[in-house]
This record gives sequence, structure tokens and C-alpha cells, in this order.
Amino acid sequence: MAAESLRHLRLAFLGAERITEVLVERLVNSGTIPPENILAIDARPERLAEMRQRFGIVTSPHSRNATSFSAFIFLSPPPGLLEAALTELRGCLARDQLIISLVADVPTAAIEERLGQAIAVVRVVPSLPCLVGAGVIPYCLGKDAKPSDQARVAALLSVWGCSVKIREDQMDAATAVTSFGPAWILPVINTLIQAAVRNGLSEGEARSLVARMVRGTAELVAETREELGTLALQPGTSSPVEKQLCALFAEAFEAAIKKLPGEEKKPAAAAA
Repeated sequence: MAAESLRHLRLAFLGAERITEVLVERLVNSGTIPPENILAIDARPERLAEMRQRFGIVTSPHSRNATSFSAFIFLSPPPGLLEAALTELRGCLARDQLIISLVADVPTAAIEERLGQAIAVVRVVPSLPCLVGAGVIPYCLGKDAKPSDQARVAALLSVWGCSVKIREDQMDAATAVTSFGPAWILPVINTLIQAAVRNGLSEGEARSLVARMVRGTAELVAETREELGTLALQPGTSSPVEKQLCALFAEAFEAAIKKLPGEEKKPAAAAA
């Protein structure tokens, strides 16, 4: 699927949660897909009205409308409603339709079981940087997904950033890094900006310097072959709080993993 052909796609989002809003905003603002080709489904009328007003997209309260609207159905229902959404889709899907689950803690097998038919299911973990096309998006394929489905998914995910195909047993660790990670990094960035402002920089100057520093450090991590602990020990740059910071991030990572109970998670359990 070529990038220019994406404009002709129709996408259905089953659930109008915050991550749906992030993905839709990127689609609309980038001009990738026209608003009239995007359907958001949710049981909350006020949420649908907000999405219509903000993005000009199509909305509906009925899950089954997704099956006639698009070959790509994104699952992102409100907490507790995944089971009901899958039940409503059961028996209504065509073989060439693709289910893209954004539910981080439910494996593909559980979704396939509830749908009760051979259908391609892909588990995807987007994150906040997808808003500007800079997300790192891990995904894995269900048992009925074909190589052609992988190609379709990869082309679509490129709108929101860089996609990385991994095994499903790696998804919890990848989710902790890519989805929880921005929530850990953003307060650090904000703290550095505010500290710089207190010490004489303007808000704009501080924001630009910190953003460029973070981007440059990320590029260093991606490109260097040196051991990162050695790089961090440059003369005059070490700090007595480094060990505390490392411990805090390690603790946050482990806490995130515990929120993602892995392969045994079922939709009914997720809804509890």
C-alpha cells in the first residue's frame, strides 16, 4: 500500500478514547485521510459530538456500523466495554477486514476467541508522540494475519511514526517503554525547562534548548556503539542524584509491567 493511496482508505475507530483522538488528530491535521473517511463509534453522545465538532469526522453509537464502513477497524473501547464491543462484532466481519487492537493488555488470541471466526487481528501500541508522526509503535500479528496484512498495517502505521514488528511475548516490555515512557520523560523535560527559566532563559529559549538536547541525546543513543554508562560519565557532567533517578525509572518500569498481566489476560478480565 503506497503512502499516496492512504487518502482513499476508510478507517473505523470503535471507541473514542484519548488515544483515538491522538490518532485521528494526526490523520486530519496531516491531510492523510479526509475526515469523511473516518468513523468514530462510542456510546457517549457528548464524546461523539466533541469529535465531530473538532475534526469533522463521521460518528455513530452503533459498533456494527464499523463493519460496513471500513476494512480497518480499530479497537479502543472505554474501560469495561471491550467484551461488549467484541460480542457485537461477532459474526459480522468479512474475511478481508482487519482488526487493529489498541488495547494494550489484551492478547490477540483472546480477541480472536471472542470474535469466533478466522479474522486478521493485529495488536498495536501507539503513544502520545504519534500526534506529530514521531511515535515508536510496536505491533504483533495474530494467528490468522497474513504477510499482506502486515504490509497494510505497516503502511498505515507510518502515518503516526515508526512501526516495529515484535513477538507477542515481547509486547509488555515494549509497551512499558514506548507507551508509558513519554509519561516519565515529559515531567523531566518540563522540570529542566522551568529550571532554565528560573535561571534567566525565556520560556521559548528553554523549551528549544531542552527539546534539542533530548533529540540529540536520543540520536546519540541510536547511533553510538559506546557503552551508555561510559558516555554519561563525562567530566563535570555527573550528578550525585543519578543513581536515584535510575532507581526511580527502574521502579516505574516494573510498576508498568505489573499493570500488563500478559498472555493470560482475557477481555472479560480487562473489563473488570
